[in-house]
Amino acid sequence: MEEAGAVDRELTRVLAASGSPDAPCPLDAAELRRMVVEYLTDYDAELALLPERASEPHWNLWQWDQPGEFDRDSYFVAVVVRPGGLEFAPGHGPQQAVREFADSDFPDEVERVVPELARRFALPCGSVRVRRLVAEAWAGRGLGVLPDAEPGAAPDTGRM
Repeated sequence: MEEAGAVDRELTRVLAASGSPDAPCPLDAAELRRMVVEYLTDYDAELALLPERASEPHWNLWQWDQPGEFDRDSYFVAVVVRPGGLEFAPGHGPQQAVREFADSDFPDEVERVVPELARRFALPCGSVRVRRLVAEAWAGRGLGVLPDAEPGAAPDTGRM
């Protein structure tokens, strides 16, 4: 991805192609951007309490499901935040299994999150990686993880 507009175009394509009949894509790239920025803002508050974690990768997963219909698929999008940028992994899988993964059944190492999602669930388009500078331009803010942080360094929360 060489520009923020290309990120929107690629995410729009991948998001739309990653659903299923039971779990169609419920969002577009603009809505995903809003959710990622909200997540990063919330994570900034955590880093204010634990600044030593500023250089550590982290992740989040959003899930859309039908309450009470655990036999159906649900749509999900995971984002992994690394010093080098963002990785998006949209897909679908059994509602209860996706929920269990997000709540407690995830790998201990952040680098295993996307491979484990791909092993357990459908990621029809794989994942999308976005380099840090382009990701920051796309999000309109820093990623909240430092590229070469010293322990205790302040998080990267500046606006572009």
